[in-house]
Amino acid sequence: MKANENHLMVYSMTDDTNFAPHIKGGWISLACCAGPVRENAKIGDIILGVGTKELEEKVGVPNHTIIFLMKVTEEPMKFNEYFNNDKFIGRVDNFYKKKNGRYIKDRRYVEDKRYIHFHEDEDDTEKSEYVLVSNYFYYFGDYWKKDKNLSEKGEEFCEEIGFRYTPGGHYKKLPIDDTRVRRLIRFINANYKPGKIGNPNELPAGSIDSHC
Repeated sequence: MKANENHLMVYSMTDDTNFAPHIKGGWISLACCAGPVRENAKIGDIILGVGTKELEEKVGVPNHTIIFLMKVTEEPMKFNEYFNNDKFIGRVDNFYKKKNGRYIKDRRYVEDKRYIHFHEDEDDTEKSEYVLVSNYFYYFGDYWKKDKNLSEKGEEFCEEIGFRYTPGGHYKKLPIDDTRVRRLIRFINANYKPGKIGNPNELPAGSIDSHC
């Protein structure tokens, strides 16, 4: 696959609770929220999540701070495939299953409700049926507190590409061989090791994966 057939998709995160994205067992998954990203991504695409003013007001994350970057390493799967895949059973974002031809929330949703108390009225299947998973990612979370580059580089990149959060339109797609994209990826590859680097910025009370 040629580089110019793939894209970087950047989107704004209003929450960072280890729910969307969710990190567990060496995998990162994006199964909820970010509908346009989930609908349009394919293997080899890179997903970049950055902070918003809303996240800044809640927990102090500077606007446009880089929170995670993942390369889609598995074929995007529909919710029912994700639900029935043995590799991903037990993940906090894996609770949509099909019954009588329509998606419902499995009992797992009730069991893990402490993570998603703010999300109970959402139906992610209406936004997109697809789930993105990867075993090659950089999850920074709250590491910006130790490394100001994550905020500065994130703001610089968003400024360069003209990316700003607007409700319902917080998503932008760029070719991977775009000079600005390549510069950002080189910076991350050169300065960090893949995997979980920081902790979520805002874990709900009672969460059991505080050190996911």
